[in-house]
Parts: sequence; structure tokens; C-alpha cells
Amino acid sequence: MEIPTPVSNLSELKQQQLSDSGGILNSQLLESINADGAADDEDDDDDDEEQLPRTCCERIEMYLDISLLQEPRFILMTLSVTLMSVGCPYMLYYLPAHVISIGYNKSEAGYLVAISAVLDLCGRLGLGWLSDLHLFDRKKTYTLCILGAGLAVLTIPFAKTLILVGLSAAVYGLCLGSWYVLMPVLLADVFGTDRISSSYGLVRMFQSIGAISVPPLAGLLRDLSGDY
Repeated sequence: MEIPTPVSNLSELKQQQLSDSGGILNSQLLESINADGAADDEDDDDDDEEQLPRTCCERIEMYLDISLLQEPRFILMTLSVTLMSVGCPYMLYYLPAHVISIGYNKSEAGYLVAISAVLDLCGRLGLGWLSDLHLFDRKKTYTLCILGAGLAVLTIPFAKTLILVGLSAAVYGLCLGSWYVLMPVLLADVFGTDRISSSYGLVRMFQSIGAISVPPLAGLLRDLSGDY
């Protein structure tokens, strides 16, 4: 509604507008009635659709893009994360007990855990910053981090001196922290930022399945073998 300025008498202006727009209001009233009727019909259709029972997959698809599970690249990425979470992250929990079992004290075992934690932080911050500069291939770096952490874990049982164990723990912490920070970045690069919530959520779900099997399995191996 256009209001002319200046306005001297508001009541006269209202009467003039009502007389001028009487026909327009009638036509608008009919149009609004028709529009309301059409909207009611659409609402009824929507209500009918909402009342239809949804399957489990349909409910999941409301929040996750499960079509990712049909892509071979995503399956390989999920397998790498799951196997990595089975083999590496829990090593730090058993490191103090292993160091004590080979003849060192609790204080020295605590130093090794601190070294690994500091290098883990450096890997998360440093490689996260360097990856934004696009100085290297993120896929190859992701693979190298997995290999480095895996080799570090494999060398710890054969290292009998504190220096070698500390070196392995440092490499382990650096590679593990770098791997953690590269995982969502690589998912965004490969599958797109618009699917990052679904891709990262599914990967973490499968990672948790692998990780939850480690503590009882590791305890069983410790009981059967007699050492860490």
C-alpha cells in the first residue's frame, strides 16, 4: 500500500483508499480464498506423505548419505581407518606397562608417554597448517603417516633400550597426530565438503567398531603370551 506524503488528515486518507480500492480488495479476497484452498490441499497431501511409514534405511537417509557405501574409494578409506584404529591408537595405553616389564621405572615410562603426546600435538598443529599451504600431496602423506605409525608400533617390542623405545614413541605420536588431522581433510578433498558430515560420520562409526574390539583382544593376547 502506497501512502502519499504529506498526510494532512489520516481519516480522509483511509476513506479515499477504501473507496478507490474496493474492487481491488474484492478480487484480492477471492484470490486469497482460492490460494488458501490450494494450500490446504497441499497440506493434506503433505500430511498423508508424512503419515506413511518409513523404513529404517529411509530414516537413516534423512541424516546420512549412505550412497557413499557404494563407492569403492570410500570403502578403502573406511578400511584404512578401521584397521588403523585397531592396530595403533591403543599402543600408548600399554606402553608404560611394557617399559616397566623390561626393567625401567614408572617415571621413565611417564617420560615416554609425554614425548609421544607432545609429538602428537606437533603433528596435529604442524601438518594441519602445512596441508593448507598445498606443499605436498595429502593422499601420499596420509599413507606415509599410516606406515610410519604402524612401523613404530612394530619396533617397540624389539627395542630394549630406553632411547630406542622413546624414538619409536616419538615417531608413533607424530604420525598418529598427523593421521588424525588428515582424515577429515582428505575426506573433504575426495568426496566434497557438501558430504563431509556424512562421510566423516560413517568413517568414525566404522572406526569405533574396530576400536571397541581392541581392549578385550589385547587383554586376551597378554594373558596368553605372558608379556606386552
